[in-house]
Amino acid sequence: MWVQKYRPESLEEYRGASKQKKKLKKWIEDWEKGSQAVLLHGQAGTGKTSLAEALANDFGFELVETNASDVRTKKQLKEELKEATRQASFFGKDKLILIDEVDGMGGSDRGGVAELKTIISESRFPVIMTANDAYDSKIRPLRNISKQIKLGSVHTNSINAHLKQVLENEGIDYDDRAVKMIARRSGGQMRSAINDLEQAALGRDKLEKRHVQQLPSEIHGKKSSTH
Repeated sequence: MWVQKYRPESLEEYRGASKQKKKLKKWIEDWEKGSQAVLLHGQAGTGKTSLAEALANDFGFELVETNASDVRTKKQLKEELKEATRQASFFGKDKLILIDEVDGMGGSDRGGVAELKTIISESRFPVIMTANDAYDSKIRPLRNISKQIKLGSVHTNSINAHLKQVLENEGIDYDDRAVKMIARRSGGQMRSAINDLEQAALGRDKLEKRHVQQLPSEIHGKKSSTH
């Protein structure tokens, strides 16, 4: 899938979010044991996970990624995350712990949020959490121990430029109006824009406006819930 193929590998390749990138770089450069975790939040599809991955690549960190909505109970957290935050990397690198979708932990997650707070507080390595809604009441304990960085919608111009680069890499000609239409309809979500682009352009020699108009309306910038 193009959304995976064209995932940014560095902060320089990551489109937009210049202030947020500077904050993350400073945070990880100054991090030491006991420092705050980061809570990276914003609507789905704005690239929170991609930003964390790019940061890890730039600093040569091993990225250890867990999805909190899948690792719910106290027991599971201990088994799957606690060791990762305490043991040195097998590859001899520093680690960056990424815990996606902390706001996806349900109210029935027995002791999960409290256990996660303890694990993060005791981590030997920097931790980034992601959430769509940083102000969900159930993750207040995590918000209280974190530095909050909000990712806004990606600017239409940044999306437009990235989509053109993807098409050029794929050897597909395009009508500027067609690309701009996809960028505008994405609702500021880069992931949704790339998904729409792939639907409209894959297998064609040239992307035209009519190809975008033929897309099912439900996929225009609305179908992705991935961070």
